[in-house]
Amino acid sequence: MKKKYSIGDVSKLFQVAKSTLRYWDAENLIQLERNENNDYRVYTLRELLTILDITLYRKLNMPVKKLKEMYQWDVDAWEDVLCQEIQVVNEKIKSLREIKKNLQSRKDKLQQVEQLQKHSFTESEPDIDKIVSYQIDDSYLFNTYLQNPYNFIIYLSPDMDNSEFIPIYGMSVSAITESSNVIWEREENNKKYMQCLLRVTREEPYNTNLDEIRKNLEKQGYKTGAIIGRFLATAKELVCYDFYKVWVEII
Repeated sequence: MKKKYSIGDVSKLFQVAKSTLRYWDAENLIQLERNENNDYRVYTLRELLTILDITLYRKLNMPVKKLKEMYQWDVDAWEDVLCQEIQVVNEKIKSLREIKKNLQSRKDKLQQVEQLQKHSFTESEPDIDKIVSYQIDDSYLFNTYLQNPYNFIIYLSPDMDNSEFIPIYGMSVSAITESSNVIWEREENNKKYMQCLLRVTREEPYNTNLDEIRKNLEKQGYKTGAIIGRFLATAKELVCYDFYKVWVEII
C-alpha cells in the first residue's frame, strides 16, 4: 500500500503554506487523490515529486502559468523557456542596478547637506551650465527631475530677502539645450561665487536662512548678487526643511 500524506504533512515537509498548496491544486499543477473515508485530498509520492519540481522553479521565479505545461516540454522547449526567464531576470537586474544607483545618489546628497553644515562658506564654481524655468506640465523637465532631483534649481534675485522670498524654480539642462525660458546661463567672465547651504522651511517657504547667508558674506566684505542652487534633500531638524546647495554671486 502506497503511503499517503495530508496537506498538513506536505506543508510542514516542504515549508510551503497550505494556501499555496491549495492554489496549486486549483490551478491543476498537481493531481490529488481523495481519502475514501473522509473525502479529504491526499498526497502520494508522485505528487510529492511534482511539488519538488514546482517548488524548485517557483524559487527561480517561474510563473505558475508556465509550470502547468512543464511535463509537456521537450529539451528544446525547456531551453526556450529558461532563456526567456533569464532575459526577465536580466531586465530586473538592470532595473535594480538603476534603483541602487538612485538610492546611493540620494544618500550622497544627504552627506552633502552634512558637509555644508560643517563648512559654511567656500569659494566654488556652480556645476550648472543653463537653467530653464520649470513647468510642471513639461514632460521633458518632469523626467529630468525624476532621473535626478539634483537637477531641480532654485534662483534668487540679487535684491531678494526673507521678507519677499519669491524664488524662481527651474531645471538644470545642458548648455546646448534650446529653450525660450532661460533663467540663467553660465558666462565666461570668471565670476566669483561662494558656496553654502540654503534652508527653506516646507510649511513656511518664506522662512529661510537667506538673510543670514547675505549678512555673513557682507561681514566678510562681500557684496552679494544672485543666488542659484541645486536641490539636495528634504529632512527634519526642528522643522522640516528643503536643503539646497547654493552658489552666491559675489559682485
